[in-house]
Amino acid sequence: TGDIYITPANRKKSVYIYTDLYVNKDLYVTGNIYNPSDVKLKENIEPISDSKIEKLLDLEPVEYKLKSDTKNKKHYGLIAQDVEEIYPELISDSNLGFKTVNYMELIPLLLLKMKNMQKELDELKEQIGTIKNGI
Repeated sequence: TGDIYITPANRKKSVYIYTDLYVNKDLYVTGNIYNPSDVKLKENIEPISDSKIEKLLDLEPVEYKLKSDTKNKKHYGLIAQDVEEIYPELISDSNLGFKTVNYMELIPLLLLKMKNMQKELDELKEQIGTIKNGI
């Protein structure tokens, strides 16, 4: 399923892989993981509409164990097929026959939902303050 690149651990140059990379075990990173997000790379930038997050809370977080995990470790996440019904743009079909979830792009939706919930909370606090002061 593509080329395999083996690089020595002491290599001082960047490694570029121009194909999908599948890691069948844990991935440990002692540095950071960055996703390109520079405005120079984007076009048609628009705020996320509130309607886009209406069904966010319909997603059902689950706990599960991977069939292939001999250590039987518990994991937390979402079921790709369930996410696909609400946010098909966050789902990809892997070359290995299973669906994947883009959890990184779920973060802006969660952030917008939190901001809207905080706004509602602040408005309710203000209303309660007005009622208390009026009594």
